[in-house]
Amino acid sequence: MDFLNIFISVVFPVFLMAAIGALVHRFRPISPEPLSQAILFIFSPALVFNGLATTQVALEDLARIAAFSLLLLSALYVIAYVAARAMRVPKDAQTTFVIAALFMNAGNYGLPVAFFAFGDEGLAIAVVFFVTQAILAWTVGAFIASRAQSNLMGSLVSVAKLPTSYAAVLGLAVSMLAIELPDYIQQPAQIMGDAAIPAMLIVLGIQLASTREMAGARAIAGVVAIRLVLSSLVAYGLVQLLQFDDLTSKVLIVVAGMPTAVLTIILATQYKGRPELASGIVVAGTLGSLVSVTIVLSLVGAS
Repeated sequence: MDFLNIFISVVFPVFLMAAIGALVHRFRPISPEPLSQAILFIFSPALVFNGLATTQVALEDLARIAAFSLLLLSALYVIAYVAARAMRVPKDAQTTFVIAALFMNAGNYGLPVAFFAFGDEGLAIAVVFFVTQAILAWTVGAFIASRAQSNLMGSLVSVAKLPTSYAAVLGLAVSMLAIELPDYIQQPAQIMGDAAIPAMLIVLGIQLASTREMAGARAIAGVVAIRLVLSSLVAYGLVQLLQFDDLTSKVLIVVAGMPTAVLTIILATQYKGRPELASGIVVAGTLGSLVSVTIVLSLVGAS
């Protein structure tokens, strides 16, 4: 597909659904918390369970995707740390800068893009990446954000509370043991999982519409460049190193280039970082991704 067709068929539908959430919030302010809770405890676990239980992704590839996530995180940490020092980002903002550069919106944004661009097979791959990113965000991310305020055990407890973690284990068990689920289990899981993507995009729109501050233009530009450009370049090198097949390579390169996750605002707020900086990064990165994601999709070749 050419650039315009990719934008219209893949990127535009994602932003349209997010825009609906933003528009509704604009004229009738609504709290994103109830829907976010439904996503966290119902829709997202169902999506993860159903995606992994029915996945055609081989066990070896699942392990390699997890390795890819760890290597990508490590490389981006070094890049972000050096960039923060080189750009002389204030000390009180450096942790927020690094966290925002590390964790992409692999859920609310990455899953819909993978689905629209690569179909169900691409979505299955993106789900595996999303699960590993979620686990890393609530362990490594929370640990970096908290520094002296928390410890690794506290971060692990946060992961233990994530329903997606248990859904992932159950889904993998079903897949590895080749268990054929009865329709009365598989169909509800699929229907609830299908609700996750539109719900995620509505929440994304509400969150973006709720963001008012755009503090620290220099730091924002630095993180956006890392997230939307350098992350996909690093991912390209890693998929060559790990020798993924063509579809998996495309999905991982694209999803790696997603804008900063809204989770970074939560971490910055909880651990006394710079939430206004995180908010500015999320908004600027999401808007910039209109162009960057379309370019990456056109380069890798969306199906």
